[in-house]
Amino acid sequence: MPYQVRVGWVSGGWEGRRFLHIGHNKRRKMALEGKNHKMGIIARQSIKGAVANYVGVAIGFFVSFFVLTRYLTQEEIGLTRVMVDAALLFSSLAQLGTNASLVRFFPWFKTPSPLRGTPPSKGGEHNVLSHSSPYVLSHSSPSQGEVPEGRRGKKPSQEGIPNHGIFGLSVLVPLAGFCLFALAFLLFREPLLTVYAQNSPLVADYFYLIPMLTFFALYTTVFETNASVLLRITVPKLVREVGIRLFNLAAYLLYGYDLISLDVFVWLFCGSYGLAMVLNLMYLRSLGRISFRIDRGFLDRGKVREMARYSLFMTATVLAGNIPLFNSLFLGAKAGLALTGVYTIASYIANVVEVPYRSLGAISRPVIATAVKEEDWDEVNRLGKQVSLHQFIVSISILYLIYINLDTLFALIPNGADYAAGKSVVLILGLAKVVNSSLSVCTDILNFSRHYAWSLLYIAILTLAAIGLNNALIGPDSAIEGAAGATLISYLAYFALLMRQLWHEDVNVLTWGHLKMVAIMTALAALYVAWTAIAEPALGMHPLLAAVVRTAILGALLAAAILGWKVSPTVNAMVKRH
Repeated sequence: MPYQVRVGWVSGGWEGRRFLHIGHNKRRKMALEGKNHKMGIIARQSIKGAVANYVGVAIGFFVSFFVLTRYLTQEEIGLTRVMVDAALLFSSLAQLGTNASLVRFFPWFKTPSPLRGTPPSKGGEHNVLSHSSPYVLSHSSPSQGEVPEGRRGKKPSQEGIPNHGIFGLSVLVPLAGFCLFALAFLLFREPLLTVYAQNSPLVADYFYLIPMLTFFALYTTVFETNASVLLRITVPKLVREVGIRLFNLAAYLLYGYDLISLDVFVWLFCGSYGLAMVLNLMYLRSLGRISFRIDRGFLDRGKVREMARYSLFMTATVLAGNIPLFNSLFLGAKAGLALTGVYTIASYIANVVEVPYRSLGAISRPVIATAVKEEDWDEVNRLGKQVSLHQFIVSISILYLIYINLDTLFALIPNGADYAAGKSVVLILGLAKVVNSSLSVCTDILNFSRHYAWSLLYIAILTLAAIGLNNALIGPDSAIEGAAGATLISYLAYFALLMRQLWHEDVNVLTWGHLKMVAIMTALAALYVAWTAIAEPALGMHPLLAAVVRTAILGALLAAAILGWKVSPTVNAMVKRH
């Protein structure tokens, strides 16, 4: 069937007949104007969101290393970590895949948007190629007033409901998921309390707050995702990255100066996520593009079934991103909150390793998805190698520079000697972050391919491995090292299976550059041991000055080795060009 022009579903039926008579050049100009306007919004919001993220990182660094370690005991730090990780794990499952479905299916629900800055259409016509039009090309062009296929015989679509009520769906489905979680929580409350009562009595004391914290975390994320699909991410980013941290900082200081009791502190800590949820909802309402009503006349059974299948699939896959959450939960149950607090500080340090991947992954995924869709496996292979190699170079270099300065960091932070036992955890967890950030491109390639269902099997293996290894490796003599080791081994097994699967499509993300980088890091690790054992004692420098000199010399050698050995021709070309 030949392609014809089709336009969005708007008030008054299917329109666009006048558009058919617009010249080709004018249609092309209108399309470019709409795309440029949309990309302008994305660029501005991305820049603002990045600024909010880095401000949050700076606040988080200060709070984690100079406030938490000073005013809270190890047990109290462990308590907050266990509660938050439990809430995040339960809320991610309670979403029932809603957030992923919201992103994927929003263009189907989207109605013409009055967002600020939308260029007005000329001559009173609908700008059908603007960013608010969900479709441009289709197999058919319904006549005026015709009901689209799949909705014939259904209740007419209700007018005046923004985006056909997808916001209402995104609120209702997680509510059902939360009710299921609450039921499971009530059924298994006593066994869970028994697990924590012996080694972590504080968790048992505040166990009743976990459902409330789960609800807050759930809808904070849901409202944040709704703002994201409306191309408004700055305010939700500020709320999550800055607002929650500042509110928690106030709670830490009030408790640290004995102005409030532990009970009040825990309530305020949980309340920070409730405040974030309310602020995100208020922001969404200010945009004027949400409604709790659902346009049932717009839905058809086929699309609902498709959304349900995709949501169930994403509910299963969400476990892969939450593997690190198991560590603190197992530690709290088996080793107590003091070691969980040490592990928490170590994990904050290790998390810095994968920060660059958040940007690189967001940029690379759409390009990889397009190449996979077109079955251009040579391009997929090339992109996979590029992303994996450069992320490996960046992440392992960050881990190296962090590790060679850990002793100095622990000497600077309050009560640092109590947390220095986590040095080995930083290394093990850091390596796990390197593996995850370098090879996550394999997950992207598989999920975008026709073999995406295999992800369920591998995620099941990863989850079972993480649970089994945490249970086996967390012991009395090596609790925090065992938890970190469980994560590293689980990721190695998971990505080995993924790469084996991709080899059937002749895709291999590993290169000689990876091996070169491993050789460089091995040599530099030996040089670091020699430098700290021989050179620094002989020079007798102040610890801070020694850290600066050490970082400058070893960092320069690292950069020289990467460029001199041409680990990445792309990096060498960029350096030469600039």
